[in-house]
Amino acid sequence: MREAKREGIIELIPEFEPFKRNGRRQNVLSSKELTALFPYDEQELIRIWTRPPDKRKEGDESLALMFGTLFCVTVSAGLRSGEIRALHREQVSIPNSGMVIDRAVDDRGEIGPLKKATKEDSRSRAVIIPEITLRILERWLRRTPDCPDYPGLIFSYHGKPIANYYILDRFRYGLQNAGIDYETRRLTVHCLRYTYNTRMRTLLSEQVLREFVGHRSVAMTDHYDRPILLERLAPYQGVKPSVERFWG
Repeated sequence: MREAKREGIIELIPEFEPFKRNGRRQNVLSSKELTALFPYDEQELIRIWTRPPDKRKEGDESLALMFGTLFCVTVSAGLRSGEIRALHREQVSIPNSGMVIDRAVDDRGEIGPLKKATKEDSRSRAVIIPEITLRILERWLRRTPDCPDYPGLIFSYHGKPIANYYILDRFRYGLQNAGIDYETRRLTVHCLRYTYNTRMRTLLSEQVLREFVGHRSVAMTDHYDRPILLERLAPYQGVKPSVERFWG
């Protein structure tokens, strides 16, 4: 609409009342579940992310290691599925403990701009990730297979970006191997973004958190906040002296 106004096609930009969000909110993973899904030990990580024995065998362990690394980076940075599947080496800065998020895989399977990006606003952002995640990622970078059609692509399958449906299947295999129920809880790949937002909300300022995840409003950050309330007690221990003054 803004472009149409600039070109003189319309005189005014119409205002629309936004529809209420109808997407179902995801559940989040607990600390115990994250530890089970993402062990640092390479063979244990491979075990968790290996296709179950009743499924078709894949031939080697590298695919399981790739998916374990992919999902670990996703939850450690609060990424969308399309963002992690588009991740290139040039986006990663090991010395600076982070990465730049400036591209994503779209619905057609092509790498392009981020969600809601415009000519005026690329929606690009930078995010710091934990040291253990960096080490897991470095380990995978040393064995990343060549991808001639997508040079520098970190996570690929058959020489191209991983399809969205396939990444969801692999995520469920990991949940199943770790003994995590995904049938009565809403746990898709997007739950990793909910998990990151929820956990980091008690550790980062609202402004830094929104910059890391790419939210433009507190309302959106609120939408992604799904606290496991017992785990919220730990960060509050610092205010216990103040609480003790309740009785004077």
